[in-house]
Amino acid sequence: MKLYIFFSLLFLNSLEFDTSKMLIIYFSYSGNTESVVNYIKLFGDIPSFKIIPVNEYPPLQETLALAHVELDNNTRPEIKEPLKSISEYDTILLGYPLWHKHLPCIVMNQLEQLDFRGKTIYPFNTYGSSGIAESVNDIKKLCPGAKVKEGFSIQDSTSRIKEECVNRIKDWIYDIFRDSDNVNDRKDVQGLYNNHSFFIKMNFLLILLVILI
Repeated sequence: MKLYIFFSLLFLNSLEFDTSKMLIIYFSYSGNTESVVNYIKLFGDIPSFKIIPVNEYPPLQETLALAHVELDNNTRPEIKEPLKSISEYDTILLGYPLWHKHLPCIVMNQLEQLDFRGKTIYPFNTYGSSGIAESVNDIKKLCPGAKVKEGFSIQDSTSRIKEECVNRIKDWIYDIFRDSDNVNDRKDVQGLYNNHSFFIKMNFLLILLVILI
């Protein structure tokens, strides 16, 4: 796995990506979503803002029950030092765990406090059984004027995150830069596009090599 990460980073770092207009906003209950954030940061120097509740959530089963009540009552849990502005950013990577097929209400609270007009949002989430479910629709309702792109989901398991994240995040980051203006030289994206099929083949060779090692 370390060898695979090295070659993935070597490939992406050979391209000059501009991440100065990108921001990661995320909420992590158990640490799994934060693990995904840390993997994303391997592929670019992207600043991040963590949504922290004033009142810490209880153990998992109690939290899931509480989340259900919050959704039913349209509650907005209080945030410790919420983010006030995203005016200096164009692209937002939004991370969260999926609770009852929706965004956690604390994430809804943060989104409602920001102006997303003209921004592009790329959601990513961890989940137990429901994929990205209704959360993208939640984001579209809460962020009028924003472009909400296809979401990235990974099952809520630390071991699964370690096994799957590097390859899937690499492809996701590739798609983000190909789809955006966050690149210093447009020919870099074209080169990335032309070389992507080659890199996919290299992935299989690297995976085999990791298995043999």
